[in-house]
Amino acid sequence: LISAKQRDATHTLCYLDLDQFKIVNDTVGHMAGDELLKQVAHLLSGIFRQRDTFARLGGDEFGLLLENCPLDQAVVIANDVISRLREKLFTWEGKSFQINVSIGMVPISALTQSSAQALSQADVACYTAKDLGRGRIHIYHLEDSESTQRHGELFQAARLRDAVARASRAGVSGP
Repeated sequence: LISAKQRDATHTLCYLDLDQFKIVNDTVGHMAGDELLKQVAHLLSGIFRQRDTFARLGGDEFGLLLENCPLDQAVVIANDVISRLREKLFTWEGKSFQINVSIGMVPISALTQSSAQALSQADVACYTAKDLGRGRIHIYHLEDSESTQRHGELFQAARLRDAVARASRAGVSGP
């Protein structure tokens, strides 16, 4: 954010979510899921530039910060990620799984307000990609009604979860 504001640099934040991870865990177990995550991380780590940051965010979700990477170049990289994972067949104890990934992207520029905002927008774009058919990219744009609607829905769901948690801590029970 600092380099975007001070040097007018453009970065891209990608939120990656493996599409079949739950199926692997449910079908062949968590050890298989752990191995799949290791293989995916190893496969993808060779794609990125040294200055890029690739990290597991939790579960089957990864974050990728492409430094000094305009959106059009980031789309090329994201398509490469999708292609490489699609070519990957994960096999565990005689069972094979086709792996896909949905990717949400958001440009980081001098207009980006915070890292939390950028991560939230990339997350919304990722879930939009999943809703639109998985194994694809969706770019978050403020003027995009699809992104705005999904962001509102996720915000409302988070508020509802917080309200339930507060009621639970206060000892309030439901109907």
